[in-house]
Amino acid sequence: MIIGEHINVSPILLFIVFQLITLFAIILFIDQIEIIVLLVFIFASFITLYNPKLILYILYSSIWVSQNIFIDIYGVIVRITDLIIFFLTISWLLRSTIDKHLIISKPNRNDYPLFLLMILAVISFFTTQNKLITFLEIIQISELIFVYYLVKTFIKDGKDFYAFMLFTVVYGLIDSFWISSQVVIGNLGLRKIALFEGTGDELAYSILFLYLFLLKEKIPYKKFGIFFITVFIMFSMMFTLGRGLLIITCVMLLVSTFIFFVKRKQYLYLSLTSLFAIFTVLIMMSTISGKVIDRYSSITQDDPTRNVRLYNWYSSLTIINKYPFTGVGLGNGTKSLKDNMPEWASSLAKKYGGNTPHNELLHFGIETGLLGIVFVIIFYFFLFMNGLKLVSIEREKGEKIIDIAIFSVVCGLILWIFANDVLLAGKGVFVMVILAFINKLSSSNKKLMPINYES
Repeated sequence: MIIGEHINVSPILLFIVFQLITLFAIILFIDQIEIIVLLVFIFASFITLYNPKLILYILYSSIWVSQNIFIDIYGVIVRITDLIIFFLTISWLLRSTIDKHLIISKPNRNDYPLFLLMILAVISFFTTQNKLITFLEIIQISELIFVYYLVKTFIKDGKDFYAFMLFTVVYGLIDSFWISSQVVIGNLGLRKIALFEGTGDELAYSILFLYLFLLKEKIPYKKFGIFFITVFIMFSMMFTLGRGLLIITCVMLLVSTFIFFVKRKQYLYLSLTSLFAIFTVLIMMSTISGKVIDRYSSITQDDPTRNVRLYNWYSSLTIINKYPFTGVGLGNGTKSLKDNMPEWASSLAKKYGGNTPHNELLHFGIETGLLGIVFVIIFYFFLFMNGLKLVSIEREKGEKIIDIAIFSVVCGLILWIFANDVLLAGKGVFVMVILAFINKLSSSNKKLMPINYES
């Protein structure tokens, strides 16, 4: 790939290096994390004046780096991602002015889920209990829609998603080393021990992408290296105690394995690979601490932490019953959840519950009413059907690994929304990236370019 007219360098490699430098800078200056992240990405944003395609890679870098870094403004969470998007927008406008035309993909009929989201936001503004908070939330929704069109503008072929896979794996590997260091200093058994006190959500997708690289790789020593890294990241993910992460990882691996081998009619390999994967996970589970095992086994027991989520769901249903047609307004969900926590809830639920319903359907339900629930169903149904269409397309020379990766991520997301918030809870940019790729690649008649794994 060529950046500019004279410098021949891979932008993917450039921004992997950028991501590494950013992460090490953040770790060194952990006490000033918000300032460091913001300054680095402001600088990076204006590099895009040289080549607007770099906006795509900056967004890739920002998804996992800034997800857990935020500022509270009037009770509304403003994430560093929002500020990064703001500076990217300024850079994009300047570049468009230089080129004398707007560098942006035009809307089409496949974008109707986003039109529905914007309509829902407008309705919520007129029915909300707090117009200021809802207005700030609508700004964030507008940012997500803008990100979708930016990503869609710069997508050319499957290589661009391959770059996203690499960025995610790099971040996941660095986070795994951080988690390992936390375990060594005695934080085993604690939640949020990933970078920036996060839950390590990117680890699930890192494992999926590495697994697909592993299936595709033919050179034995490279295969072994990828397998070793995959196991290392999987160990790290287990130490985060993320029960949901473990579940969606297993689901994504099963989906990708099934599609990969069935498309090739290699049913024996399908059986052997599945058995080997199950055996590997069981071996790993048998070698880790009892605290970790207790955490994962508690999901089938009367676990107090599991019941906190159940109390949140009860509170959410109470709110929806009170405001079935309007909800309480976008951004007002947290206050309403705390106000509607049942008196008979456990002390643990009263202390830690009420921040979020931990369910995408209920999240939209309490803030925008039944219309919001209908929107969520339409949105994720659209994602699933178009992802399914993507893996069904026969590509003469295309890399099916990209299609499989995207569809597997969609399956993981759909499962994830039943126990977590996504779109309006810091993962919206990630969803917009996936949505943009699905729409772009599934609607294109062009064959995906073969991917050069050496580049």
